[in-house]
Amino acid sequence: MDFWENLWGTIWFFFWTFAIISYFFALFGVIVDLFRSGSSAAGRRRCGLSRCSSFRSSPC
Repeated sequence: MDFWENLWGTIWFFFWTFAIISYFFALFGVIVDLFRSGSSAAGRRRCGLSRCSSFRSSPC
């Protein structure tokens, strides 16, 4: 029974590692897309993103 416990533990480890890496790739893609776009709506989104990521709320 020890083999199956180790096997499922290994499968879960690789699954969650893949899921977390995929999440960060998607998040990075969205952020890069916001900064690549030159429209004014994207500028407001960038301002909101920087406001959310900073500890103090500074007006843009």
